[in-house]
Amino acid sequence: PAMDAAPDVTATGRGGGDNFGTAVAGVGDVDGDGYDDVAVGAPSADESAVNAGRLVLLRGGVGMDGGADVTLSGR
Repeated sequence: PAMDAAPDVTATGRGGGDNFGTAVAGVGDVDGDGYDDVAVGAPSADESAVNAGRLVLLRGGVGMDGGADVTLSGR
């Protein structure tokens, strides 16, 4: 398919002030499925403690949907 201006995948944070997307990195093929995966940081996420932070892993591939496949929260 040709490149266009429409996003193929959109990911959003859980809270308005969690700063989701402040850090984004391609992390290679973490799960071994042949597709590169993406890590997205939310350093101000408050799920486990105030500004404890959260890291979300998005599995790459044809079915990539922007939903968190793995979530790691700080304490």
